[in-house]
Amino acid sequence: MAQPAVVDNYVTSGLQEDHLSLGTSAALKLHKVLGNVTQILAIEYLLAAQAFEFLKAQGFGVGTGAAWRLLRERVPAYDEDRWLAPDIASSAALLKDATSLERVFQHCRDHAATL
Repeated sequence: MAQPAVVDNYVTSGLQEDHLSLGTSAALKLHKVLGNVTQILAIEYLLAAQAFEFLKAQGFGVGTGAAWRLLRERVPAYDEDRWLAPDIASSAALLKDATSLERVFQHCRDHAATL
């Protein structure tokens, strides 16, 4: 996944005029990498939210608190073992949802305006 698409060169014409556009394969790789990164970020989001369960008394930054509450609207805290795939899917869906992210950003902007 991480190697540049240009390294994936193919012989198409017996090394004569082998000028290939690797744009399609590069775009497909990028699409797969973005999907993988989204899954990783979703898991990190869940881990951070669970860690914050133990630190609630300390309070959070404005954006952190808004992001934590947003996730907790869809995914409850872990009090006991359960299957994580649905939680990861919910977290990933939140990260892909521009409207949900805008709520967090707007909360931060509103707070900054009061300073």
